Amino acid sequence: MAAEPTKNEIVFAIVAYSLCSGTLLLLNKVVLHFIPLPALITLCQLVMAICIVYGIKTLKLAEVNEFDLEKLVPYAYYTIAFVSGIYANMRALQTCNVETVIVFRALTPLAVSFLDFACLGRESPSARSMISMISIVIGAAVYVSDDMEFAVEGTAAYTWVIIYFLAICAEMTYGKKLVSDVDLTLSGSVLYTNTLAILPFLFLFLSTSELSVLTTQAPVESWPFLGWVVLVASGVVGAGIGYSGWNCRHKVSATSFTIIGVINKFLTVMLNIIIWDKHASTISLCGLIICLVAGSFYRQAPLRELHSKGVSKA
Repeated sequence: MAAEPTKNEIVFAIVAYSLCSGTLLLLNKVVLHFIPLPALITLCQLVMAICIVYGIKTLKLAEVNEFDLEKLVPYAYYTIAFVSGIYANMRALQTCNVETVIVFRALTPLAVSFLDFACLGRESPSARSMISMISIVIGAAVYVSDDMEFAVEGTAAYTWVIIYFLAICAEMTYGKKLVSDVDLTLSGSVLYTNTLAILPFLFLFLSTSELSVLTTQAPVESWPFLGWVVLVASGVVGAGIGYSGWNCRHKVSATSFTIIGVINKFLTVMLNIIIWDKHASTISLCGLIICLVAGSFYRQAPLRELHSKGVSKA
């Protein structure tokens, strides 16, 4: 049985993942300004991450697993949930506003905490942790309430935002099961997930208007040098988020990882307001602060087996 991570290891994993996540969001925003092709940019980032993994293997800096069908199949299921979440998010944003999606995303820790208990052997959340998760939802509701446009239009909108919610819950829960059940190194996990994600993102690129935009409005030869620099930087950070994300999954529970993702998004929104949006209301800022403070009070539930033996888990 693997040794339990120390507090320092957990803190390092969370900070590394949060920094990579926030940096990638910033870089993606910049690169999209130069190259308005999100699916193609993602494909480039996936290929660069794979190249980095093989570079690490060539330099013998870390062990990289070979492709194994028995291990590849479980990761394929994870990729389906991951890509489904991205696609459902895009479709939900077409039929309802971003505030609606934010509130549904804030609800995911509560759902994943139930799945943690039902499927992954965790204790039920403590009163403190339950209050923390509920407060995140309240903070999200306060944040979007100032907009007065929290709404969905028709059953299609409800369908896609619910699919997005379910896909996120499945991805977070199954991702934790993967790192517990499938014996892969961090480099192996990054290699598997990036390789498997290429085909669905290639389909998204070919099935949308991006191919037409690439050939007419934004051909490769028109991409500015700075755009190429930021694209390469985003690929490097994308590989970093792959490593830091899977490492963080190893160190914390599915619910904790879900909360980290939610808090990262709200922290990014707050930074975006501070840097670019000078007209954010006091109510919106209060809602974001509630989310950030509430997230800091969450404590993950211990595994039932460890708890019964009197072993604590951070």
